[in-house]
This record gives sequence, structure tokens and C-alpha cells, in this order.
Amino acid sequence: MPVERIYALTDRFLKGETTEEENAELARLVGQADNDEQLADLLSHAWQRYEPSDNIRQLADSHLKDVPARILASEEAVKPAPVVSMRKTWLRIAAVFLLVIAGAITWYSIRQADRKPTSQLASVQADLLPGGKKATLTLANGSVIELDSSANGNLASQGDVKITKQGGILTYTFSEGKTPVTNGADVNFNTVATPRGGEYSVILPDGSRAWLNAASSIRFPTSFPGNERRVEITGEVYLEVKPTREKKPFIVDIKQSSGKQGEVAVLGTKFNINAYPDLSTINTTLVEGKVMVSAGNREPAYLAPGQQGRISNDRIAVHTVDTEPVMAWHNGQFAFVNADIHEVMQQLERWYDIEVFYAAKVPDERFEGTIPRSSTIDEIFSILELSKLRVKREGRKVTVLP
Repeated sequence: MPVERIYALTDRFLKGETTEEENAELARLVGQADNDEQLADLLSHAWQRYEPSDNIRQLADSHLKDVPARILASEEAVKPAPVVSMRKTWLRIAAVFLLVIAGAITWYSIRQADRKPTSQLASVQADLLPGGKKATLTLANGSVIELDSSANGNLASQGDVKITKQGGILTYTFSEGKTPVTNGADVNFNTVATPRGGEYSVILPDGSRAWLNAASSIRFPTSFPGNERRVEITGEVYLEVKPTREKKPFIVDIKQSSGKQGEVAVLGTKFNINAYPDLSTINTTLVEGKVMVSAGNREPAYLAPGQQGRISNDRIAVHTVDTEPVMAWHNGQFAFVNADIHEVMQQLERWYDIEVFYAAKVPDERFEGTIPRSSTIDEIFSILELSKLRVKREGRKVTVLP
């Protein structure tokens, strides 16, 4: 085992001085190490010199369950007390490395300021839990059902359509012996909406499925009559559209407070629409299939998988993108790619239902990495602390410090 190299890199890593390449090298060396006791001794000395904050120690301890089972098993198999004690220290250190450089939480700052990270989190205040399965269902008659507090099973009926809930999934199905209407006479419109800190999934009457991110909504008919299937969305929604034998197009109207901002038409495909009003563009990202994006009276744009159509002032620009960061929220992650502090905080505001303020000029930082959306807000800020970002939290009010 290259002891001197691991020792030097560990020391630099805990001081926040390593490069991206050195982080990758350290992760590789730690993963390949074949002498756990010697490795634990090296890392323990570096850990004690680093003297991390209580928040970092608590974060490490809280994620010990994420350490690979083989390490946990090796600790239980060792009987002598001194070795067990050392392995407990190793487990705590390993958890931090797994969190920060080995994939459970990957986070680093592209541009680091020359200042000591001091996140100011009040020790007496309660931590803020991540968002969860929360939404409301508004029926055609205007009555509202709180889905997160409703029992599983049948919720309501809309004409010939039965609405059921199971966990965080709402399903629309036709009653036995009934078929979709072919005209608009008996069509009812329903709306599913998530608050800040909520997400939900809906299986529509045609079998297509929509996943709603926080602060989002989808409005749809309980049956799709005529020659098209049309829905309205706000916020961010990922859709998997089921094709029909009649090849009836599925059309998504993108809405904001100022009105309709664009339209996406498909037959059967998988795509994500991000239309939050605090973004500079409305982004449609295609994962599978083919879609047509239109805005205003301009020529529509056709997207291929891996492309994103960005609408701004009725203009559409098409870009090739990596779909993994776009789909990260759907897969339970925050993902940032060359993101500034505003972009990071916008996502945290929606998921944790917090308000973010800036004490002075926004620090000129760019961030890249992934963090599980299951993390608490203080766990998030403890990781941000490693990236030289300072914040002060008072309940749901968060201030970014210079």
C-alpha cells in the first residue's frame, strides 16, 4: 500500500486543497488498500489533526449504514477490543470518504475561495427533513383531497373513471365494462399539484405516467376524447407517454402565471419538462423517442434522445445534453453541473421549503456533484461547508454569507 501517498493526499483532502484528479486518486487508493488496520491508523491520525466540526462528525455517524456490508461484517468478526475500537474509528472515517469522494455524496467546488469554511448552524434548532410524497387532488367539482393524509384505496369516481391511491401513486382506471368516451360531453378535468417539499406520481387514464417534482402540477381530463390527448403542466414534470393503437398524439401545454409558454407533442416517449418560473428558459429534455417543441408562431423544433429544447421569448434553441443530471430528481438525487449558488439554492428552496437570502454579493462559486434528496438540510449544509460556502440557518430562513 502506498502509505506516504495516501497520508499526503488525506491531509490535503481534509484541508480542502486537493484537485479533482487527486480526489479520484485518493478514492482509488483507499478502495484498493489491502491492510485495513494500517489504513485506519493513517486516516485516524489525519482525522484527529483535522478536528472536524460536530456537524461533520454527526453526518459521518449518521451515514455509517451506507458503508459497504463487507466492512461492517469485518468489524463484527474481529474480537479483540483494541482492534474493534480501531475499526470503529476506521468505519467513521470510511463513511466520510464514501460520502464525499466515493459516491454516496459527491461534492466539490470547481472554484474555491481562500477562506475557512464556517457554516453557522444553530445547534439548538431542529433539522429540516427532506421533502416527501405530498400532493393535492382537485376534482372537477372543485373539492380538494389531501393525498398525503388520505388512506390507500379508492378515493373518488369521476364519471366512469375510478381514482385509487397506493403509496405515492395516483391511478385512473375505467370501471369494469366501461370504455373511454369519444366526445367531450362527459369529460371532467382533474388537477394534481405538489407543494414545495412534495413529489407525486400519476397514472393517467390512457396509461401514461407523470412524475411531479416539488411545486408542480398537472391538469388533465379523466378521459381523452377526440383526436388528441392534451394535458397542462407547471413546474417540473417527467412523463412516460404510452402509445395508442389510434396513434393519438399526446400534447403537453406548458403553463406559467403569464399564460401558455409552449407546447410539446409526442406519440409515445419519455421526456422531462422543467418550467419553473424562476428559470431563464423552459427546458424540454428527451430521454427516449421523439418530440416536437413549439412556442408562439415560430417553426417547431424536433428533438432526438439526448437533446434539450430551450424556450425563451418564443424562441427555441436545441442543445445536446447529458440526461442523467436532468433526470437526477426523478432518481432521488440533486445533481449539479457547473452550477452557480443561485441554481443550487433554488433546488434546495423547492425541496426543503426554505427561503434563501444573500447577505452581500453572491460568492463567485461553481459547483458540481450529486447529493441524495433524502439528506436533511443540515447534512446538505455540512457538505457545502467542505466546499468553502458559508450559510446561516434560522428555522426555514437561510442566509448565504460572503
